[in-house]
Amino acid sequence: MPSEYDDINLQNTSSYLTLNKLVPSIINSIFKVFRQERFVFSSLIIILLLGMIFNLLSDNNTIKSVSNITNTVIVLAVVATISVTINSSVLNVIEAINSINDFSAALTPIFCGIITTSGNPTSAAVTGGWLYLICQILGYITKYLIIPLIGMYFSVIICASCVSNIRLNIFVSFLKKVVNISLTTMFFLFSSLMTLQSFLTVATDSMAKKSVRFAVSSLIPVAGNALSDGMDMVFTSANIAKSSIGVFGIIIIIGCIIYPLVSVVMKYLIFKLAAFIADVLGNTKISDFLENVSSIFGILTAITLSSSLMLVFSIAIGFSIGK
Repeated sequence: MPSEYDDINLQNTSSYLTLNKLVPSIINSIFKVFRQERFVFSSLIIILLLGMIFNLLSDNNTIKSVSNITNTVIVLAVVATISVTINSSVLNVIEAINSINDFSAALTPIFCGIITTSGNPTSAAVTGGWLYLICQILGYITKYLIIPLIGMYFSVIICASCVSNIRLNIFVSFLKKVVNISLTTMFFLFSSLMTLQSFLTVATDSMAKKSVRFAVSSLIPVAGNALSDGMDMVFTSANIAKSSIGVFGIIIIIGCIIYPLVSVVMKYLIFKLAAFIADVLGNTKISDFLENVSSIFGILTAITLSSSLMLVFSIAIGFSIGK
């Protein structure tokens, strides 16, 4: 791919608003992740093949003890190989969420001011409150939850693979369910409450605008009708500006998460494939370990998507108000 297509980030997203730059940049991100993870995938396959050969050469009388030791060594070798990959993915996701969080915090007063100018002050207050709340939640997640959560999860799956007499896989499954249910519940509650409140505030603002128009046209002699028409022009112009800023904000958010999202999805697929190969080679214990490692990238994908979707949904609700 051409070298002039850099990764999309908060600083350069505005230069990628045309398809002839955006699409090549996305494709470049995919190839970049593939090149970076090619070494990791190759190393995993080599480790798995060496483990299989070592087990085949072992004496049948000692096969069980040797197999346990070999599996532990393979797990530790895989951990040494993928630790940097997991760490870089976590940092990329945190950086992306912080970027869209900072951008949303800067966009909120401008966006809400234009919503107010369009004749929807109540909706502007609600939209601003929701965006502020989401920014606070995302800041808390990136600061206090992601690194401890992934670190604890990774430690548990390592112990579950090395220690056979403790059923830690139950805890791994439980932790995955807790994360998935928490993210799904949070997004469902957020979208439901915001949609309901947007209906209520739109009705309130609509009544307020009609009352203002009636008061202006009735109480101000001669110029009342002209002022009322002028107000409609201001509201219409503000609605156009609101839609443009809303669409621009959504594009910026999508641009900021493209590379980390592509990265974690591809790594998820790579470890799924490695788990399948380990299973084909007859090493179910290592296959389960790699399957659990792939779920780390599944969790990162869910966190990235849910964070960006909450902001995109809030902005979309905001620029749809008054239409």
